[in-house]
Amino acid sequence: MGLINKIFILIVIVLSFSSLSGIAADDMDDNPLSENDIRSSVVGLFYDLDRNPYNPVVGYGSVMRYILPDPLLFIRYIYPPEGHVDIYIAPLMRRAVNYWNNVLGVHFTIAEGHVGGPSNFVVQTMLPTMLDTSHSDYYLGDLEAFTIFPYSRQYEEDRFDYGITSSGIYMAPEIEVSSLLFTTWIETMGLDHSFREYAELHTYTILLHEIGHALGLVHPEDLIRGRRNTVTDTSPGHSRRHQYVEYSVINQHHVPIMLISSVAFLLSLHNQIGEDLNFNNIVVSSEERRLVENQVSMICLPRQIQNNAKISSSKKNDECNYHGVYPVAKMIVPIMSILN
Repeated sequence: MGLINKIFILIVIVLSFSSLSGIAADDMDDNPLSENDIRSSVVGLFYDLDRNPYNPVVGYGSVMRYILPDPLLFIRYIYPPEGHVDIYIAPLMRRAVNYWNNVLGVHFTIAEGHVGGPSNFVVQTMLPTMLDTSHSDYYLGDLEAFTIFPYSRQYEEDRFDYGITSSGIYMAPEIEVSSLLFTTWIETMGLDHSFREYAELHTYTILLHEIGHALGLVHPEDLIRGRRNTVTDTSPGHSRRHQYVEYSVINQHHVPIMLISSVAFLLSLHNQIGEDLNFNNIVVSSEERRLVENQVSMICLPRQIQNNAKISSSKKNDECNYHGVYPVAKMIVPIMSILN
């Protein structure tokens, strides 16, 4: 096939893919995972400042020490037919941290307070700069939470944009519950719960998700789209571009906690396990757990640490064969093999 014909085919395929992926991405957000859903085929990490796959040990040291500047921090859930409830964060954060610590094992710990050193992570309400409606490009009030982790370009940008002084989870002060969300709670958690109990389970799900971001995990949708992202649930006005590290998933029953939509996650998990969701069965997928475990155990070592330790690439785990995902190259690279 001539070079001109190859280039023409490449352009047609890229344009077609871009159009189709734009439609699919918007349509699939709140829908549960279907059979062979592309969202269940990938997990991924952000890059750190050295352009290595993000490793919490490099970012935080061996311990992520979190504090709640306000021990009585709460999220107010508002649903007109039910009124409102205030859900306190501290006990649910402890539960979510305990879950993640069981994943992290001896290699990395999340601890409350100043255990072994100063805190390096906060859990608090969003800053006024994040809720300033006069700057729509930086407004985050329509998100449930926003997570910032250290040793990342994101952290450096947010120091300038929002005036942050610490990595952390910045919670929305209130969440307006839609009819879709409330119906999803009933469908996935069962009928025999109060508004408060539904909201507590939902908040726990948010915290599991946000701690995932704090450990470097990316939304699968952002890997698929190869589009801009702001570390946590995407705010469309932001123009930052990040590169991701993608890992293909073998497990077809993978329901990522990192799905952008909590509705999609709850519906997908409920469909998978076939029983009402509760604190014991709302979990991080095995693929996401394995990826984070590989990072903190140093099975997947950053390049500079490999060089210092003189570890040959042949000794690296096969699961560490990540590949970078870029906003445009994401679409082009797989197609190039067609043209060879």
